[in-house]
Amino acid sequence: MTSIRPKPRPRRVSLAERVTSIEHYLRRLIRQGTHVMAKLDDIKTLIGQLNTATNEIASDLQALRDRITGGLSPAEADAVIADLNPIVARLTALGQDPADPVPTP
Repeated sequence: MTSIRPKPRPRRVSLAERVTSIEHYLRRLIRQGTHVMAKLDDIKTLIGQLNTATNEIASDLQALRDRITGGLSPAEADAVIADLNPIVARLTALGQDPADPVPTP
C-alpha cells in the first residue's frame, strides 16, 4: 500500500525578509529610473542640436529664396545652385551617423 504524505507547509516569510525584498526591488527601480532619465537628457540634447541645425539650414534657404525673387540671370542661377550644394550636403548628413547625428559643417 502506498502511503499518503501530507504536503509540506510553505515556509513563512518573516517581515524582515519581506522588507529586505521590497528594499531590493525599490533600489532596482531607482537605478532603472536614473538610467532612463539619463537617456531622456541625451535625447533632449540631441533634439536641441537637430533643431539648431535645421534652423540654420532654414535661414540659408530663406536667404537663397530672397536672392532669387525677381528672376535670375544664368550667372546668378549658377551662383544659387553653387550655394545650394552645401545645404543639400548638410541636410543629407543630418542623422546619418548615430554617433554624430549633427555633424559639424
